[in-house]
Amino acid sequence: MLVRFPNKTCGFTLVEMLAGLLISGIVLSGVLLVVLRVNTAAAETVGATRLNQQARLAMDQISKDLQRAGYVDWYDPWDNCVDDTTPDVLDDINTDGAVDILDFYECSIPAIDLIGSISLWNFPTPGDASSGNPTPCTTNCDCVLYSYDFNEDGAQGIGAGVPGSNQNTANFELYGFRWNAESIETRTAGNVHSCNSGTWSELSDPEIEINGVGFSLTYATAQGAGNDSTMFQMSGDGTWDGSFKNACIPNDTDGGDPTPVAGDTLCLLSRSLDIALQARLAVDDEVIVSLSSTVKNKNNFLNTP
Repeated sequence: MLVRFPNKTCGFTLVEMLAGLLISGIVLSGVLLVVLRVNTAAAETVGATRLNQQARLAMDQISKDLQRAGYVDWYDPWDNCVDDTTPDVLDDINTDGAVDILDFYECSIPAIDLIGSISLWNFPTPGDASSGNPTPCTTNCDCVLYSYDFNEDGAQGIGAGVPGSNQNTANFELYGFRWNAESIETRTAGNVHSCNSGTWSELSDPEIEINGVGFSLTYATAQGAGNDSTMFQMSGDGTWDGSFKNACIPNDTDGGDPTPVAGDTLCLLSRSLDIALQARLAVDDEVIVSLSSTVKNKNNFLNTP
């Protein structure tokens, strides 16, 4: 006997398949969106970390070098003031029969004044060294120029060219930092100490853009001012009464004579530099970092009348 079973077809209808595909698409879209957001967040974190590291590296290099600004080996200018035929014998330049502070003033102060100078400058267009001649400033400046006696010979090295008084070509010591063309640059050559002359090399990484730099110079004109309370007032013969002063004003009692005398007042002042820096990623200008630092210059400034 032949038995027949009903003919049943199993599966999904077209409507059911479309509904399943729609639900799967919604779920996969959510998963994909989460993955994309995680990857974007990870990339932003890596970029921000990279930006922060590069900006701090530039800030550290600037700070450490500016701490040295103004250092000079004062012994060599005094030792070679008359001639260099008697090494390690300090010269009696004023021929008064005594080697004393007055000889130091006349022999060493010119080199100290030259190498000890720190100057700040602004470009006509902020952050653009090609915009014209820079002008001197004291606060939120684009460029800082300084020097220090790297090879400790008592002279300012200009690298090449014709040296002036208290200068030589033994090495290069006409340093500087500037904000230019969305980068921080360091001065590496050039015998004219200027913010828009000589050779400058990029200090900051090309992956970041520097969109703001400000250098500010502060002197301790009173106790507690200038981020340091160190301030001495001396007479022209080098004596100090042993007390700190609330203010110090240089005073020249003998007219235009550059050599201090007993009645003159000299001020030895501490100084510091405030540095502000803002940078962003070159590939994403929404990732920004702002840094600031105060650099205590280790070499006090002798303010002579």
